[in-house]
Formats: sequence, C-alpha cells, structure tokens
Amino acid sequence: MAIQQSPLTGPGFGRVLFSILSVSALISTSICDAPYPREQKPLLSFDSYSLNEQGHVKLGEAFSLQDIFHHGTYQYPNLHKHISIPKSEESSWVENSELPGLNGPLIARSRPMKIERLKDRRPSIIEPMISAAQEDGKFWSNSDPAAWTVDHLIGPDVTDKETILTLARMSANSYQPKPGQGDWTDVGSGFNESADFGWENDGIRGYVYANEDGSIVTISFKGGTPQLGWMGGPTSSNDRDNVNLLFSCCCGQGSFLAQKVCSCATFGFFSGRVCNSSCVGQCLKAEERYYPAAQHIYSNVSAFYPNAEIWVTGHSLGGTLSSLLGLTYGLPAVTIETPPEALPAGRLGLPAPPGSGTMQTRNNTGAYHFGITSDPIYMGRCKGLAASCALAGYAFDSVCHTGMKCVYDVVKDFGWWSSISTHGIVTVIQDVIMKYESVPVCEPAPECQDCSSWKEFHGSLTSSKTSKPTTTCHSPR
Repeated sequence: MAIQQSPLTGPGFGRVLFSILSVSALISTSICDAPYPREQKPLLSFDSYSLNEQGHVKLGEAFSLQDIFHHGTYQYPNLHKHISIPKSEESSWVENSELPGLNGPLIARSRPMKIERLKDRRPSIIEPMISAAQEDGKFWSNSDPAAWTVDHLIGPDVTDKETILTLARMSANSYQPKPGQGDWTDVGSGFNESADFGWENDGIRGYVYANEDGSIVTISFKGGTPQLGWMGGPTSSNDRDNVNLLFSCCCGQGSFLAQKVCSCATFGFFSGRVCNSSCVGQCLKAEERYYPAAQHIYSNVSAFYPNAEIWVTGHSLGGTLSSLLGLTYGLPAVTIETPPEALPAGRLGLPAPPGSGTMQTRNNTGAYHFGITSDPIYMGRCKGLAASCALAGYAFDSVCHTGMKCVYDVVKDFGWWSSISTHGIVTVIQDVIMKYESVPVCEPAPECQDCSSWKEFHGSLTSSKTSKPTTTCHSPR
C-alpha cells in the first residue's frame, strides 16, 4: 500500500478519551411493527447490476443527510424523537468545521457482498431467540441450518478509498451540532412532554443518509459527547458504564481502577475468576443501555425506509453498535476504530450459524473494522494499571474483533507510537485515510482469545450465585 509521510498531528488529539456514536431502548410496538415477509430477500441483489473491470458496481452514489433519530437512555428511556432535514440544509451537513477543505459531496461506491444471516430477521422473531441464547450457550450451534441463508447483496466497497473516507466523514459529521432549526416530533408514544427539558443530553442518535433514489440508506451512530476522562461530558458516566459492560471481562469487576457496573462475577480460591455471561448479557439488554436503543432506532429507520438496503457505520463505540446491529440483522457494517467487539457479541447471544464457532471465527458477517496500529483502544491494548483508559475508570479487556480487520500500520509506515490521542476521528481522517494512497487489505483474525484468565458459564440470574436480580445490573458504587 503506497503511502505519503505524515507527522503525528491532528486537531482532534487529546480531546477525546472515547468518542461515542451510540443509542438505547427496547423495540417499540408503534412504527416498528411494519410488516416483514417471513423470508426476507436482499432488496438490491448484485445480480441485477453490471460490474466494471475492477469489480465495482457501476455506481458512484452521492449521499445526503435525510433524518436524525434521537433515543433517550438513562433519564428518558421511553423518549424517541425524529427530525427531517430540509433540502435547503443538506449541503450544510457536508461541511465540518474540524475538517477544512472536506466539503465535497459524500460519494460511496458499492460492491458485491455475501452475508450469512437468518432468513427471517423480524425483530419479533429474533428477540426471543437472542434471549434464549443468553441463557443457553449452545442455542445457536443447535439451531436449524435451514433457518440460515447466504445472501448476495450490494454493500459498501471497502477497497475504495473515497468510500471509506465518506463513511468516516459521516461518522465525524455526527459529532457536529445541528445546523439550522427544526421541529423534533415524537416517534411512537410514552414520552412525558412535561419532562421535555434537557433531553438532548440524554441518549444517542442515528444519522440517516440516503442516496439519490433512496435505494441505499446509511445510519451513522452517535451517542456520548467528546470527553477527557469520565468527568468531561454530560453523558460521560453513562458512556463509561456501557463501555465497561461491553468490553470488560466482567463489568469492571476484578479490576482495581475500573468503575464496576454489575455484580456478575464471583471469586474463589479454587475456582478463580468466574463470570456469569448470561448475567452480563441481560445487563447489556437493560432498557437504559445503548444496544437496545440501537435496535430501536434501526427498527424505526427500516420502517421509514422499507424498500432500502441499509448499511451501518460509526466511530469508536458507535462503530461497536453498528457492528452489533449488523450481526443481529445481517447488515453491512463499516466501523472506524471500534474496540474489539466479539466479546459483547457473544454475551448478547447474537445470531451465529451452526458450526461457526466463536464470534471472531464467523465468516461472511459483512463487518469491516478500520483502524490504526497506534490506537490502543482499537488494538485492544488500552489496559493495565498504567493505561490512560484504566486511570479514567474504563475497563478495555477485549482483544478480538468479529468479521474483517482493515489495519493502517502507522507505527511502521509513519513512525507513530501507541497513544490514546490517536483515537479521534479527525486524526484518522486527516492524518491517515487522506494520507494513504489506498486502503489496507481486510483480513480475518480468528486466532485471538478474550479473557483467558477468566472462566465463564451461562445461567439465569435467579440460579446464579451472584447478587439478587434486582441489584445485579446496578453499578455497585
């Protein structure tokens, strides 16, 4: 991969410990109940498109922001709002004050992609199966192979630099304040209008971009505010709690500095460290957490755009949520510097075809994780007592990604060193994606193992030797 030399610089340095694009709440029964066929076929099959000599679908699609969905989490878990972006404001969302000169159209190419996924992906069908898989670690390995299919569809071209740059710009733009003014409308019901003050600082958002004919929709997720440490933003405590549920071996338990966010672990002289994976999975599915909110937003976007193929993207934790949604519903997912997320994918009980093994050994997931070797969060190295993540109360223990890793080796090519200051999205865009002449080759990494010093078991909260069900998922502060 040809490169141009770049210094270790960037306006995003030092400002973000863990930038988050994310979302919360259980699947609603209002707009989300749009009818689905039992066996859902790809809406855009690459059989209907001709390819050019490089194997690209002959599409250079221009995307523009159409909608924003906001879902509350801790303070307002029933809140779900939506705003449509007027055509007069679409161009203003292409501009980003932190990315001067990058104000051209958002262009993405498509490419044939294979994804192995359930034939029936309706939320009402998948949700009970995920709950069963949380209790029974062998649920998916014992599932009926006939329930699965390998679909050939149109996904983002992960070999094309402009496409990756566009998805990264979408992720970066979701950190920008909303230009102009507009009226937020309620989606569904249940929100108390008397509590309308301050809701914008609670929860996460999905930014919906569509191509010109509306046949392809991309959701970019944003949740927490940029922060330094756990005291830097209005949602930083919530962000940290979700991080420690997702990426810790057991909710921060067993770590001296990390904020503990559940009571799912037991410790014994002979048994050692033991984590109840079912307990962690159920805590991740609590209504105030980010993954259920991501499900809720996806379900409403798919109802708003019933005839569109949906892609998901995001930076950091927003990328994690994008990947988890992709694994849940069989969607193409391109993430930017997401932490290793195979561990939470397994604990959530997300769909996996029989014989696929662990989440990191699955093939044809449609997940592509772009990142840089100097980012300890992406590389799974931001841990230990001296790590900046640990000093801020974060527990990043996981090391395994699902799907494919697409790694820019900036340590070798540019002489950078490992630093959390390189985790910011602006740094990745300006000093990495734009500096390289091409994108890295994406490869699987199935050989890694998470939390080898821990033992895991699956069991219900009531049969567990952990805390009572009513207190297990609360932060023991």
